[in-house]
Amino acid sequence: LGSFSARDRAAAVSNRIEKLADDFAFNKDSLEVVTSETTADIIYRDNIIASVSENDAIWENSTRDKLALKYKNTIEKAVLKYKDETSFTTLAKEIGLALLVLLIMVVIIRYLIKLFKWIAQKIDSQKGKSIKGIKIKDYDLFDEEKQVKVLHFLNTFFKWLLIVLVVYLALPVLFGIFPWTKDLTETLFGYVL
Repeated sequence: LGSFSARDRAAAVSNRIEKLADDFAFNKDSLEVVTSETTADIIYRDNIIASVSENDAIWENSTRDKLALKYKNTIEKAVLKYKDETSFTTLAKEIGLALLVLLIMVVIIRYLIKLFKWIAQKIDSQKGKSIKGIKIKDYDLFDEEKQVKVLHFLNTFFKWLLIVLVVYLALPVLFGIFPWTKDLTETLFGYVL
């Protein structure tokens, strides 16, 4: 379009749309299509956001006015969606949900630690009772102490494995709450699977 290359034109339009999204007083009714001799312009409060030429319409297999209206509606929906996702009440809800997820994660980890501490005490209490070591004929394969150490090691290993798993599963849930980190959710779940 004129001296603009396609890349320059796209960057300029993107920049103008971003400014619309940052405008706190954005009113969708102020976004309109104005037709001139050579273009159909998408205008917001006397500022041209984008222009649609006959060539643009031909490439999209549409008329100039229909294409401009389509672009206007797309811009309007995108700006309203962005404003909704970044509004104070939405952000407050998302932060509240994130804090709830963190609280649940902390509670689960706390009870996991208590559970494994209880298991460790049970292992110690069974020393000499159920845990007598492993003997094959006259040979001591594991005496009581070694068997207790192995059980404590397995107890600690599974405790940390579950804690790491809880944290790792909580991260995608946290990332899924905020719109700008939702893409990370699928990636993290993919790693788990």
